[in-house]
Amino acid sequence: MKSQLRETEQRHLTQELSHQSAEYLRKLSRRLLSVQEEERRALARELRDDLGQQLTALKLSLGVLGRNLTNAGNQRRIADCLEIVDHTLEHIRDTARDLRPAMLDDLGLSSALHWFARRQTERTGCVIKVQDHIPPLSAELEIAVFRIAQEAVNNAIRHGQAQSIIIAIHTDDQELTLTIQDNGGGFELETPPTHCEPGMSLSNMRERAELLGGQWTLASRPGEGAMVKVILPLLEKRYESDPDPVS
Repeated sequence: MKSQLRETEQRHLTQELSHQSAEYLRKLSRRLLSVQEEERRALARELRDDLGQQLTALKLSLGVLGRNLTNAGNQRRIADCLEIVDHTLEHIRDTARDLRPAMLDDLGLSSALHWFARRQTERTGCVIKVQDHIPPLSAELEIAVFRIAQEAVNNAIRHGQAQSIIIAIHTDDQELTLTIQDNGGGFELETPPTHCEPGMSLSNMRERAELLGGQWTLASRPGEGAMVKVILPLLEKRYESDPDPVS
């Protein structure tokens, strides 16, 4: 009898330690994602505010210099330099927006999603529509929803050759439901994607949802596109109350 009691106590202790370890890893993963987003924000701001301003100043100086040149060859060289600066500035702005769209911080999730949809439509020709009515959300939840939608859209365009995508969000008192439906090539769910990148994207989306206590599902068939669906809880107070596992 005593041996059975000890085995039961040991089993309970092992289960408790396993639960504590899993909870610690969950908190650590969320903290790492938060740190990553802060680094993206800082780098995007540095690209826009520092390097972008320096290139703008260089462009203005080249413009002034070009107006005072009499040699036609030098004027062409100045014009070439101005064109290079323009392309570089646009590339920096695009990179900064990809890293962390300022609109997400300034105007919130809905505006950021509509901006992202318009931008991807202009860049790729894929028609992307956003159907949403979003109440105020925590910053952590907004970032998770935006990143999941961003990865799902990019995956559908890059690997599914989708020409039409619908991003839909609705909420009730307890949950937020996000679906991303595309008309791309689709694939067999039993056969994982062979390319590393889409596989990683699917894994990233699922992990982001699960770290916030949510559910992530994928539906797809060859020739019938794919649908990503995410359900995230709205009422979890632990978002703000979780201790920092690396502090």
